[in-house]
Amino acid sequence: MLFIINHISLIIFLKVPPSNIAHNIYKPEFSLLQQEILRYLIIKSGMSFNARGLAKPLNRTQAGIVKALPELEKQGLIKINKNKDSGRWSIEFNRDNQKAIDFKRIENLKNDL
Repeated sequence: MLFIINHISLIIFLKVPPSNIAHNIYKPEFSLLQQEILRYLIIKSGMSFNARGLAKPLNRTQAGIVKALPELEKQGLIKINKNKDSGRWSIEFNRDNQKAIDFKRIENLKNDL
């Protein structure tokens, strides 16, 4: 397995026999919206947002943001806390998760190129 980091993304080349190509179709781990949310939270690491606070700068709907968050939380990349009194969500990048830190490093490398 060969790892190459370029200015667009992390590319992984695998040696796959021709007979197995149909079974190894690449499927992105996250949707484009989830990637945008994660990238924004990485850039604004240490800050907390509600759904509206994410929707506005990303030019997306609050409903779309809310729908995209559970998978990112399940993967441990973001933290979501709900205020008991107001019911508002507090969404932030999870700096305690190694996978999240790895994503941040990749994003930093892309920005350096």
